[in-house]
Amino acid sequence: MKNKRHFFSILVIGFFTSNILNSCQSQEKNKNEAFESFRAKKKMLKDCLAIQKSVLSKDKDLLTERILKKSIKIETILKVKVMDDWTKFKTESEKKITDNESKIKQIKGIPDVSVKLLRKVVKAEKANNDLRNQLSSFNHDEKEGTEIFKAKMLRDLLEIDNKLIEISGN
Repeated sequence: MKNKRHFFSILVIGFFTSNILNSCQSQEKNKNEAFESFRAKKKMLKDCLAIQKSVLSKDKDLLTERILKKSIKIETILKVKVMDDWTKFKTESEKKITDNESKIKQIKGIPDVSVKLLRKVVKAEKANNDLRNQLSSFNHDEKEGTEIFKAKMLRDLLEIDNKLIEISGN
């Protein structure tokens, strides 16, 4: 029985010793494997972040490009519309100014024009020329200023036209 106990105790001690030695060895192995696994995961995370940043920057660039294209289109459309309105107004105004000039020439061509009437015609001619100069020198980029200018220009053109009609009626 003593031998059996002795054998059993040696067996238990041997078992524990082998477990201790294996656990120390595997722990060292596990540390290396854990460190390598950690490095691999960290590298994969960095790569994923880099890819994500590049994808996000590309998406941001695409979005910015789309926004710029849309704003350029809108800006172009607005400029074309403003230019069309302005061009139409300018053409009509120049036509009225030219019509007024022809009326002034007709009135000056009358042989027996009184001095009083001639002074009125000269004033109307000067006002007509001033309107032509204002129209050619006006900067039509500001929408609010353009609307005010248009209203004033139309009023002045109508006044000159009415004066010329009144003068030619006399």
